[in-house]
Amino acid sequence: MMFFKKWFKRKEDWEKAGFYSKESYERHTDPDIRYCTSTVEQFYHGYSYYFPFNPEGLRDYGMPGVLPYNDQIDMMQDWCRSNCKGKWRADWHRGFFTEYGFEFNGIGGGDIYFFAFQDEQDSIMFRLRW
Repeated sequence: MMFFKKWFKRKEDWEKAGFYSKESYERHTDPDIRYCTSTVEQFYHGYSYYFPFNPEGLRDYGMPGVLPYNDQIDMMQDWCRSNCKGKWRADWHRGFFTEYGFEFNGIGGGDIYFFAFQDEQDSIMFRLRW
């Protein structure tokens, strides 16, 4: 893995490998994430705090084809970029809530946006703000 970290230091190398930025490369190779899981708890194994943001209530107004919750999600991510001191992450997941938590399901369920934090203070400030 050290070879790739040395190799991806230049912008040309990221673009050649299919990554558009250093941030996208770091998101793809995040060691605190497990991609082959069935629950959110397992997916965010390295993050202690995660919160679902369900956009269902925001879909019922506006022009067809316009997603009004995208602006709010962009504002949340901008807030995290400027205010979070620790590591954080935001991802879309498809699935449904059960008595065991949120389970992934590629066919059924709804789209839920999750924010995950490693630092407790960041998660508290995020919940107080949003």
